[in-house]
Amino acid sequence: MIPMNLKQGIQKIFTPKPSKEASKEVSWLNNDGSLSNLPADVISAITRGSTSSAVRKLSGTGNQFYTACYEYCPTLQAIVQKKCEGLVNGKMIAIDPATEKAKTSDAFNKAMKVINRPNALMTRNSLLMYIDACINVYGVAYLYQVMPEGFNTVTGLVPIPNNAVSVTYKTGVNVADPQQFTNLVDTYSINILGMPLMLRGEFTKYIKEIRGTGINLRSGYEYRPTSRIDSLRMPITNIVASIESRNQIIVKRGAEGILSPKTGQDQTGAFMGIDPVVQKSIQDEFLKYGYLDGQWHSVITQVPLEYTPITRNVAQLGLFEGENTDKRTIALSYNMPAPLIGLPDEAKYNTFTEAQRQMYEGAVIPDAGIISQAFDEIFKADGWKFYFDFSNLDCFQKSETERATALDKTITALTNGITAGLIQQEDAQRIVTDFLN
Repeated sequence: MIPMNLKQGIQKIFTPKPSKEASKEVSWLNNDGSLSNLPADVISAITRGSTSSAVRKLSGTGNQFYTACYEYCPTLQAIVQKKCEGLVNGKMIAIDPATEKAKTSDAFNKAMKVINRPNALMTRNSLLMYIDACINVYGVAYLYQVMPEGFNTVTGLVPIPNNAVSVTYKTGVNVADPQQFTNLVDTYSINILGMPLMLRGEFTKYIKEIRGTGINLRSGYEYRPTSRIDSLRMPITNIVASIESRNQIIVKRGAEGILSPKTGQDQTGAFMGIDPVVQKSIQDEFLKYGYLDGQWHSVITQVPLEYTPITRNVAQLGLFEGENTDKRTIALSYNMPAPLIGLPDEAKYNTFTEAQRQMYEGAVIPDAGIISQAFDEIFKADGWKFYFDFSNLDCFQKSETERATALDKTITALTNGITAGLIQQEDAQRIVTDFLN
């Protein structure tokens, strides 16, 4: 129950003055003490901070959601960017499918001419980075294969933005029939810069789908591409909200506290109505407060005062701890070592080189394998196949200490083998010579 004197005070503040336009009269205070029919500007002020502008854009599903996550989450963007940059550090060579040793091939050289200049706007690196980014963000990359009419030879490659592609899948397909199961796509609907293009039937061969490693377990979608971002909705949203919160604290923090009329025992100062003009002036004054240079830190009134803190800093909010946890979750999903995104992990990695090597082995090389296989299919590799060679990178070069340790273990093992009669001394010498070279 609201005390009578308090209820009268609330009514004095919230009950609008009589107006000639009775239809516009509102009653904010109900008989039970609750508020209703609040003006739109008041509701807007109350609910303005309930959902931040950036977080609000991380809604829905599908490609638009994935794009928003990549755009607004720096951690996700950094991880994808590192994977793409790592990929282009590899040297593309042709190897023998059986022996997996490098070999020369005229067909490979012709294919590399297309990859090195796939279209008028892209180079090898930009093509590979675009494909890898789409695989990691959307779970699939779409390439339009340029073929001269009447030929099956690919002379150019044009990446199709995922947001510009709409795929219609076939229904009633017998997965046990190889002829039906070769292609599940019925139609590719493409719209780039206002130019619509629909590919159906045999013309779907012009589109090459390069799918990531995501596994789709949703019923009815088992053979469709999926993005790992679907499982990262919460940590990504948390990071975006945390960053925006810190930005608001820095840029629009407002006052740390308020110095207001001190209420006396007789309730003096408890009820002071504020008309719209004064309210607007207060809001304008509020913009002067904050932690930036030249901003004020406290609100001061012209009556007896008492101080009430009204804000908390970043440390009190605990944003960094939660944000770092979410960063690790995203990094783990992409097999990205934590130290490479600025988070320590001394328990697993003693040096930066170890973390970088793990990034290539767990994150970059698997993507390189996916793209290599796609190029094999696009250029119909026969007797050879594409391979990304990363062996020249510093992180894969053994240090002198590592080489010395490995040599010592090798010599010990060979000596024991010679003593036991398991290996000839000449063979042992050859193994050591190969190791040193």
